Amino acid sequence: MLDGRGDQNVFGAPDVARPLVAVRFRPGSLESENRARLAMWREAVDFVVVSSPEAALLCEQTGVPWAGDCSPAFGGRPVSGTHRLGWLAPADVKVSCPESGQEPVVPVADKAEGSVPQAVPSAGAPAVGIRITPARSSGARPEGLLIERRGDVLRVSPPLSGATAFVEWDVTLPPGVILTFSARNAGAEGDGASLAVRVSGTLKPEVLWERDLMPGKPAVEAALDLSKWAGSRVRVRFDVSPGSSRDARGDQVEIDRPLLEASGSHASLMETSNWWQARCGYRPLDGQGALRDVLTGPSGPAFDADALTAALEWAERGTRRAVLVDTHPTGSLDTASPAAFGMFWARAFLRGAAAAIFDDSANGMDGLAGELARWRNSLHLLQAGGGDSVQPARREVIVIRSEVTARQEGLHCVEDGGLLRIPDRFAAFHLSDRTPVSGFTDRQGLVLVFPRRGARVLDSGICFPERIEQQGRELEVSLRCPAELAGTASSPFRLVFWTPDSPDPDLKTGDVWTVSSLGDGFYEAACSRPGLHVVRIPGAVRPRGPAEWTPIDH
Repeated sequence: MLDGRGDQNVFGAPDVARPLVAVRFRPGSLESENRARLAMWREAVDFVVVSSPEAALLCEQTGVPWAGDCSPAFGGRPVSGTHRLGWLAPADVKVSCPESGQEPVVPVADKAEGSVPQAVPSAGAPAVGIRITPARSSGARPEGLLIERRGDVLRVSPPLSGATAFVEWDVTLPPGVILTFSARNAGAEGDGASLAVRVSGTLKPEVLWERDLMPGKPAVEAALDLSKWAGSRVRVRFDVSPGSSRDARGDQVEIDRPLLEASGSHASLMETSNWWQARCGYRPLDGQGALRDVLTGPSGPAFDADALTAALEWAERGTRRAVLVDTHPTGSLDTASPAAFGMFWARAFLRGAAAAIFDDSANGMDGLAGELARWRNSLHLLQAGGGDSVQPARREVIVIRSEVTARQEGLHCVEDGGLLRIPDRFAAFHLSDRTPVSGFTDRQGLVLVFPRRGARVLDSGICFPERIEQQGRELEVSLRCPAELAGTASSPFRLVFWTPDSPDPDLKTGDVWTVSSLGDGFYEAACSRPGLHVVRIPGAVRPRGPAEWTPIDH
């Protein structure tokens, strides 16, 4: 957690190697009665950006690190700067922020074009802000394709090319589970669409249910028995296609309230945290090749990886660290794309971005607080490699756009057309999907590859990893699990790690944490009690120096 640094420069500080994560509140969106909301965001991000003295004062009263927008709203009214980190200022406007001459001021450019703005005052930060506006990318999605969430309803239109659109969830099924939903063709015209439900426990999906849906007909109810996969992690996929005619004009299938029900309780696949774990895309008309992910929201903005890279390179040309302002990987809070987040952070991490500031102009970010906290914590683990000198960090990120076998440890970003194979000497964890990788993966997003040599912390969920140290043959991990974020995750607190040894069933916490095996040396520990926890993971080894590395390990 950051503290106010006075005239020190948090945006360019060498001790902050990872991108900082922040949320920006617009005028009027953070009132005095929002203390509980602000307390939640304190635990989810590194700092907040505010646009008025009233909001800044609320941050000071609640101990939340903040940066200010240089705007007329602040005027000449000073605000105590105990927790103030600095200011953001339009690059083409003369700075008028209170006390700005003594604190870092980051000039913010609307576009990554022309010369890089210079530091504003003498205390200016060696960083430059860039507004990232999501834009339609040519070829990002085929014409006619629509995949969106509207409350509890999933709305899908297949591409006009006749290809099949899909939405897929990776889930672990409890005993006695059934999948229920209703479906109808909501199109005003057209000759019908086909909806199929496929379940994949291995490589080959099994068609569990399939119907042709005609416009104007009543919704069809479904209750599908998934008990044969109880206890297994499977992929549940909805496929929508134009049917035998391959004419997709007017086709729009609505799937209402898809629920997994078991033992009198249920989980909605459309609930925000589950929706964000979904995979969306299409299969080409010929049915050959891998599924293609679509990283777009309802209004069509797409994650433009090349544009983001160009913006980061623009900042580098001016020897500045980039502060990405008003950003969002896909431009839509409703986009089901953990893959887009992985690609976004891969580039921000690789290029040494100073910060990514997410915009709350629509007051819609609260539902993503847990997701941002998880990525912030994952970046923190990567900064230290998972534990100070125990797991050395690497800034290199390898982008995978074809079939590739991992040759070295580190971050690999699987993108369109990519397939990453994992040799036996390595283990791998999919940071976007939060799942171990077995053998290979073609799922887009960020993958961490590491040698099977010593214990490693992979994902601390919404718990902030304050400290990781080696004590003998154990990793001692201090986790701060905030009660303020407990309601943002389906399972409040979790920790995923890899070890060659068998861990204690409670990680020596007196039954506070419960460990379960994910197979192949991967384990997940769960806890429902907020607070500061110290867990101990066996199998730690000191990292080898370069002279001791061998071709077997790398």
